[in-house]
Amino acid sequence: LFCAGSRDAMEERIYFRLSPPDVIRLGRILEASGHLGLLSTADRSACLCMIRTTPDCIPEVKRLLEEAPMDVEFVLPPVV
Repeated sequence: LFCAGSRDAMEERIYFRLSPPDVIRLGRILEASGHLGLLSTADRSACLCMIRTTPDCIPEVKRLLEEAPMDVEFVLPPVV
């Protein structure tokens, strides 16, 4: 699991690749899990997604992604 802090110390970003049909499914899983984070597409052509969450939610988000019924490939944050 790779996390990247943002300018706001209260936000962490988790980057991963996920097939397009699974993006919608994962969004629904996150909503059903008490809105642990905000799912976004970082690079649509590369199937690169990210979840913005708070530092205290990282363990729960990590567990959710590892146990999700889909193939989640964790990746390093993109270099800007």
